[in-house]
Amino acid sequence: MSITLFKTLGKVIKEGVIDLGLGNYADVGQVTEELGSNIMQQGLRYSDDATTNEIVNQYLSNINRGSALTKGAKQIQQTPLGKLNVPVGSVPFEEIGAEIDITTTNQTQPLPFDFQKAIDEGAKFMSIKGDRSSGTGSIVSVNDIPLVEPVKREGGYQYATELGNVEDNRMWASDPSVLSKQRRKAEEISGQKRDPKTGEIIEEGVPVYGVYFPGAGENVNFSTMVADTTLNMMPNMPITKKAIKQFDENLKSIDPNWPGLKSTEPSDIERVKAYLFAPNRGDARKAFTEELAKPRSLKLGFPDQASVRAAISVPDMLGTGSGDQAGRMITKIDYNAPFDETSRHKTYPTGLKGVEGEPVYRMADESGQFRDVPVSMFFPDFMESRKIDGVLPPEAANIRSMELRQATQPVNTQVEDIIREYLRTSGQ
Repeated sequence: MSITLFKTLGKVIKEGVIDLGLGNYADVGQVTEELGSNIMQQGLRYSDDATTNEIVNQYLSNINRGSALTKGAKQIQQTPLGKLNVPVGSVPFEEIGAEIDITTTNQTQPLPFDFQKAIDEGAKFMSIKGDRSSGTGSIVSVNDIPLVEPVKREGGYQYATELGNVEDNRMWASDPSVLSKQRRKAEEISGQKRDPKTGEIIEEGVPVYGVYFPGAGENVNFSTMVADTTLNMMPNMPITKKAIKQFDENLKSIDPNWPGLKSTEPSDIERVKAYLFAPNRGDARKAFTEELAKPRSLKLGFPDQASVRAAISVPDMLGTGSGDQAGRMITKIDYNAPFDETSRHKTYPTGLKGVEGEPVYRMADESGQFRDVPVSMFFPDFMESRKIDGVLPPEAANIRSMELRQATQPVNTQVEDIIREYLRTSGQ
């Protein structure tokens, strides 16, 4: 299949140097052209008809499984899959696209996951739910609307392979409270024992590998990148003072501390950024983007939030369901190391450490080609525990349960056989 969903306008990127998140669609050489700059065009806005039709059908098929980029508004539409209640923004799905400067991030390549090594170590898997944020490049335009200042993309599964994080052994970033739970869980399942009085380790634990799996398409709302991209688009859009006044009134009813946008002049944009990007303002950022995605806001002429969310996300996750692309990051957690107070992530203040000297892995087939695996296959014991009278609850409920608490699993031949069989029999 000829893929034009992701084109690079500039020097050809050598495979193995940078991870664009192309996954199973194509290798890097199939989607790069030398056209005189370093900008990657991402999204259906720039794709051919065949690709667009395929991704649209995938997106529609997975709406109830987390593919939706927005839940703010829905319309009953006649689609290729029949009549569906489709989440909509102000821009049609097939017209969404962004331009990314790919020179602003140094990404490294992971290694194929070594099952035999992990089995010999007596290791455990532990699930780590993340958003679909890309860690590659900076957004320079969305739907051909230029940003006043480019917004650097960071996070997601590519956080662990960003060069600075590899050098400093950082594998994940979040708030300290979240990382504390993850670190405690990793130590607990490792079997490590400490002296209850001194805290001294009296029995070493086994290795614990954190396994990334993606949440829903709109789960990036908490990120600073969504608000930052939105605010950097506004000065280049014909947004009226009346629309801004109405938006401010609407958001103030939800967030009493909202300072008011008031205008798209630089001073007002910077004042709102200062509010939204202050520590512990994740809920305010979420309220900001969710208000913009509501029907009452769609008609006011602000940036389309589905388009912004797609712009900060890994390209080949467009249209997939929650948990479909697990194993893109598999990293050994250092559950004895203190948090890193330098996270290199604008949204989150702290970083979780990986074991020094250990590589970042990604699931691969027997030939070494990176492949995606449904998250349930990493955790058969967890899935078995979810059964009621021998029957699994709906998939969405299982994924949600895994998001709320870490699923765990001994790395054994049973898990390897399940995953290897899936990789042998599933399509590329």
